Amino acid sequence: MPVAMAAPARAASGPRPLRVAQIIDNLRWGGAQKMQLVLAEALGPAAEVTVFTLDANADIGVVAALERLQVRV
Repeated sequence: MPVAMAAPARAASGPRPLRVAQIIDNLRWGGAQKMQLVLAEALGPAAEVTVFTLDANADIGVVAALERLQVRV
């Protein structure tokens, strides 16, 4: 039997922001990581960006740069 799910509540201030999830193999400086920063910067506060990595050994500089852009890592 299908389960009915309630629609998520919306803030009174308007539509929900765009939610972006990125999955990457590692967070060590390289071209893909630079593109993550470029995308997060271009989206700005209009989006909630989250980055998932498959490697626990992240470069603290990459993580710090993403977090400065309000990206969840």
